[in-house]
Amino acid sequence: MATRAIWIIGTPFSGSTITQRLVGRFEDVAVVGEIDRIAAFGMHPEGADNPRTYVKRCAYCWAHDCSCPLWTEDVFSRLGALGPGPAVYDVLAVASRCGVIVDSSKTPWWYLNIASHPDFGKWDGSVFALHCVRNPFAFALSLANRTGESLEQAVLLWVIVNRDALAVINRVAKYIPVVTVYHNRVLQDPAAFLSGVGTWLGLGDPGEERVQHYLGGNAAAWTFAPKDEQITSP
Repeated sequence: MATRAIWIIGTPFSGSTITQRLVGRFEDVAVVGEIDRIAAFGMHPEGADNPRTYVKRCAYCWAHDCSCPLWTEDVFSRLGALGPGPAVYDVLAVASRCGVIVDSSKTPWWYLNIASHPDFGKWDGSVFALHCVRNPFAFALSLANRTGESLEQAVLLWVIVNRDALAVINRVAKYIPVVTVYHNRVLQDPAAFLSGVGTWLGLGDPGEERVQHYLGGNAAAWTFAPKDEQITSP
Protein backbone atom coordinates (compact mmCIF):
# COMPACT_ATOMS: atom_id res chain seq x y z
CA MET A 1 0.00 0.00 0.00
CA ALA A 2 1.26 3.49 -0.86
CA THR A 3 2.65 5.60 1.96
CA ARG A 4 0.54 8.44 3.32
CA ALA A 5 2.03 11.42 5.13
CA ILE A 6 0.30 13.86 7.45
CA TRP A 7 1.85 17.30 7.70
CA ILE A 8 1.37 19.21 10.94
CA ILE A 9 1.27 22.89 10.00
CA GLY A 10 0.85 25.83 12.36
CA THR A 11 2.43 27.97 15.04
CA PRO A 12 4.00 26.78 18.30
CA PHE A 13 1.53 26.47 21.20
CA SER A 14 -1.23 25.71 18.67
CA GLY A 15 -2.07 22.22 19.87
CA SER A 16 0.23 20.40 17.47
CA THR A 17 1.53 18.04 20.15
CA ILE A 18 -1.90 16.97 21.41
CA THR A 19 -2.99 16.60 17.78
CA GLN A 20 -0.08 14.23 17.11
CA ARG A 21 -0.72 12.27 20.29
CA LEU A 22 -4.34 11.72 19.31
CA VAL A 23 -3.63 10.80 15.68
CA GLY A 24 -0.90 8.44 16.90
CA ARG A 25 -3.54 6.28 18.57
CA PHE A 26 -4.47 4.79 15.21
CA GLU A 27 -2.71 1.47 14.65
CA ASP A 28 -1.21 2.29 11.25
CA VAL A 29 0.17 5.72 12.24
CA ALA A 30 3.75 6.55 13.22
CA VAL A 31 4.45 9.98 14.69
CA VAL A 32 8.05 10.66 13.65
CA GLY A 33 8.41 14.26 14.83
CA GLU A 34 10.43 17.13 13.39
CA ILE A 35 12.37 15.38 10.66
CA ASP A 36 13.47 18.69 9.16
CA ARG A 37 15.94 18.82 12.08
CA ILE A 38 18.07 15.99 10.72
CA ALA A 39 21.50 17.58 10.29
CA ALA A 40 22.18 16.00 6.90
CA PHE A 41 19.28 17.96 5.38
CA GLY A 42 20.93 21.27 6.29
CA MET A 43 17.54 22.96 6.55
CA HIS A 44 18.59 25.36 9.32
CA PRO A 45 21.92 26.84 8.17
CA GLU A 46 21.41 29.97 10.28
CA GLY A 47 21.42 27.85 13.41
CA ALA A 48 24.06 25.31 12.51
CA ASP A 49 26.25 26.37 15.43
CA ASN A 50 23.44 25.90 17.93
CA PRO A 51 23.53 22.34 19.32
CA ARG A 52 19.76 22.47 19.80
CA THR A 53 19.07 23.11 16.12
CA TYR A 54 19.59 19.56 14.96
CA VAL A 55 18.61 16.33 16.67
CA LYS A 56 20.36 12.98 16.54
CA ARG A 57 18.22 10.80 18.79
CA CYS A 58 14.61 9.87 19.37
CA ALA A 59 13.22 12.00 22.21
CA TYR A 60 11.47 9.05 23.85
CA CYS A 61 14.49 6.75 23.79
CA TRP A 62 16.83 9.55 24.84
CA ALA A 63 14.65 10.16 27.91
CA HIS A 64 14.66 6.45 28.72
CA ASP A 65 18.33 5.90 27.89
CA CYS A 66 17.62 3.03 25.51
CA SER A 67 18.31 2.27 21.86
CA CYS A 68 15.64 3.29 19.39
CA PRO A 69 14.12 0.70 17.05
CA LEU A 70 13.11 3.38 14.54
CA TRP A 71 15.78 6.10 14.55
CA THR A 72 18.81 3.93 13.89
CA GLU A 73 22.08 5.05 12.29
CA ASP A 74 21.00 3.28 9.11
CA VAL A 75 17.74 5.24 8.91
CA PHE A 76 19.51 8.55 9.52
CA SER A 77 22.05 7.64 6.84
CA ARG A 78 19.43 6.63 4.28
CA LEU A 79 17.36 9.77 4.86
CA GLY A 80 20.44 11.98 4.65
CA ALA A 81 21.37 10.43 1.31
CA LEU A 82 17.87 11.07 -0.06
CA GLY A 83 17.60 14.69 1.05
CA PRO A 84 14.29 16.56 1.47
CA GLY A 85 11.75 14.81 -0.72
CA PRO A 86 8.72 12.53 -0.59
CA ALA A 87 10.84 9.37 -0.52
CA VAL A 88 11.75 10.09 3.12
CA TYR A 89 8.23 9.02 4.05
CA ASP A 90 8.65 5.69 2.27
CA VAL A 91 11.84 4.98 4.24
CA LEU A 92 10.11 5.83 7.51
CA ALA A 93 7.06 3.75 6.61
CA VAL A 94 9.24 0.68 6.13
CA ALA A 95 11.28 1.37 9.28
CA SER A 96 8.22 1.97 11.47
CA ARG A 97 6.05 -0.67 9.80
CA CYS A 98 3.26 1.90 9.55
CA GLY A 99 1.57 3.18 6.43
CA VAL A 100 0.84 6.68 7.71
CA ILE A 101 3.70 8.98 8.75
CA VAL A 102 3.00 12.10 10.82
CA ASP A 103 5.59 14.78 10.05
CA SER A 104 5.42 17.56 12.65
CA SER A 105 8.29 19.66 11.30
CA LYS A 106 6.00 22.73 10.97
CA THR A 107 8.89 24.58 9.26
CA PRO A 108 7.42 26.19 6.10
CA TRP A 109 10.53 25.81 3.94
CA TRP A 110 10.72 22.10 4.76
CA TYR A 111 7.24 21.40 3.41
CA LEU A 112 7.74 23.69 0.41
CA ASN A 113 10.97 21.85 -0.44
CA ILE A 114 9.13 18.53 -0.43
CA ALA A 115 6.19 19.87 -2.42
CA SER A 116 8.51 21.34 -5.07
CA HIS A 117 10.70 18.24 -5.32
CA PRO A 118 10.91 16.84 -8.88
CA ASP A 119 9.67 13.45 -7.67
CA PHE A 120 6.65 14.77 -5.77
CA GLY A 121 4.31 14.76 -8.76
CA LYS A 122 5.08 11.14 -9.63
CA TRP A 123 5.29 9.85 -6.06
CA ASP A 124 2.97 6.91 -5.36
CA GLY A 125 2.15 8.20 -1.89
CA SER A 126 -0.11 11.03 -0.77
CA VAL A 127 -0.01 13.91 1.68
CA PHE A 128 -2.69 15.33 3.95
CA ALA A 129 -2.26 18.43 6.10
CA LEU A 130 -3.60 19.34 9.53
CA HIS A 131 -3.43 23.10 10.09
CA CYS A 132 -3.33 23.68 13.85
CA VAL A 133 -4.81 27.04 14.83
CA ARG A 134 -5.06 28.82 18.17
CA ASN A 135 -6.41 32.19 19.26
CA PRO A 136 -3.49 34.65 18.91
CA PHE A 137 -3.94 36.04 22.40
CA ALA A 138 -3.96 32.59 23.96
CA PHE A 139 -0.80 31.87 21.96
CA ALA A 140 0.74 35.13 23.19
CA LEU A 141 0.03 34.27 26.82
CA SER A 142 1.62 30.83 26.43
CA LEU A 143 4.70 32.26 24.73
CA ALA A 144 5.06 35.08 27.24
CA ASN A 145 4.80 32.65 30.16
CA ARG A 146 7.38 30.34 28.58
CA THR A 147 9.93 32.91 27.36
CA GLY A 148 9.26 36.18 29.21
CA GLU A 149 8.48 38.00 25.95
CA SER A 150 6.05 40.91 26.17
CA LEU A 151 2.50 40.22 25.02
CA GLU A 152 2.94 42.73 22.19
CA GLN A 153 6.02 40.91 20.88
CA ALA A 154 4.31 37.55 21.31
CA VAL A 155 1.29 38.63 19.25
CA LEU A 156 3.61 40.00 16.56
CA LEU A 157 5.41 36.66 16.44
CA TRP A 158 2.07 34.87 16.02
CA VAL A 159 1.32 37.10 13.03
CA ILE A 160 4.67 36.31 11.42
CA VAL A 161 4.64 32.55 12.04
CA ASN A 162 0.98 32.14 11.12
CA ARG A 163 1.60 34.08 7.90
CA ASP A 164 4.31 31.59 6.99
CA ALA A 165 2.01 28.66 7.76
CA LEU A 166 -0.72 30.15 5.57
CA ALA A 167 1.80 30.64 2.78
CA VAL A 168 2.46 26.90 2.77
CA ILE A 169 -1.25 26.12 2.73
CA ASN A 170 -1.91 28.54 -0.12
CA ARG A 171 0.85 26.87 -2.13
CA VAL A 172 -0.27 23.28 -1.59
CA ALA A 173 -4.05 23.45 -1.05
CA LYS A 174 -4.75 22.82 -4.73
CA TYR A 175 -3.38 19.30 -4.57
CA ILE A 176 -3.09 18.44 -0.85
CA PRO A 177 -6.23 18.15 1.32
CA VAL A 178 -6.02 20.53 4.30
CA VAL A 179 -8.14 20.39 7.46
CA THR A 180 -8.07 23.13 10.09
CA VAL A 181 -7.70 21.88 13.65
CA TYR A 182 -8.83 24.36 16.30
CA HIS A 183 -6.93 24.03 19.58
CA ASN A 184 -9.90 24.69 21.85
CA ARG A 185 -12.19 22.27 20.00
CA VAL A 186 -9.67 19.44 20.21
CA LEU A 187 -9.34 19.96 23.96
CA GLN A 188 -13.11 20.16 24.43
CA ASP A 189 -13.95 17.04 22.45
CA PRO A 190 -10.93 14.90 21.49
CA ALA A 191 -13.18 11.94 20.68
CA ALA A 192 -14.97 13.95 17.98
CA PHE A 193 -11.64 15.01 16.52
CA LEU A 194 -10.40 11.41 16.43
CA SER A 195 -13.62 10.22 14.82
CA GLY A 196 -13.33 12.89 12.14
CA VAL A 197 -9.69 12.10 11.35
CA GLY A 198 -10.35 8.36 11.35
CA THR A 199 -13.19 8.80 8.86
CA TRP A 200 -11.27 11.30 6.71
CA LEU A 201 -8.26 9.04 6.33
CA GLY A 202 -10.00 5.68 6.59
CA LEU A 203 -7.97 4.66 9.64
CA GLY A 204 -10.67 2.76 11.46
CA ASP A 205 -11.12 3.09 15.21
CA PRO A 206 -8.37 4.53 17.45
CA GLY A 207 -6.78 2.47 20.19
CA GLU A 208 -4.98 3.46 23.34
CA GLU A 209 -2.03 5.82 23.29
CA ARG A 210 1.22 3.99 22.60
CA VAL A 211 4.92 4.74 22.40
CA GLN A 212 5.93 6.97 19.49
CA HIS A 213 9.56 7.43 18.44
CA TYR A 214 9.85 11.06 17.41
CA LEU A 215 12.48 13.74 16.85
CA GLY A 216 12.36 17.11 18.59
CA GLY A 217 9.12 18.68 19.67
CA ASN A 218 7.70 19.30 23.12
CA ALA A 219 8.86 16.14 24.85
CA ALA A 220 7.34 17.25 28.16
CA ALA A 221 3.87 17.01 26.63
CA TRP A 222 4.19 13.30 25.86
CA THR A 223 3.52 10.40 28.18
CA PHE A 224 6.64 8.52 29.30
CA ALA A 225 6.54 5.02 30.70
CA PRO A 226 8.38 4.24 33.94
CA LYS A 227 11.79 2.61 33.52
CA ASP A 228 10.46 -0.83 34.37
CA GLU A 229 7.61 -0.52 31.83
CA GLN A 230 9.52 0.76 28.83
CA ILE A 231 8.32 -0.32 25.43
CA THR A 232 10.86 0.18 22.70
CA SER A 233 9.07 -1.32 19.71
CA PRO A 234 7.57 1.11 17.16
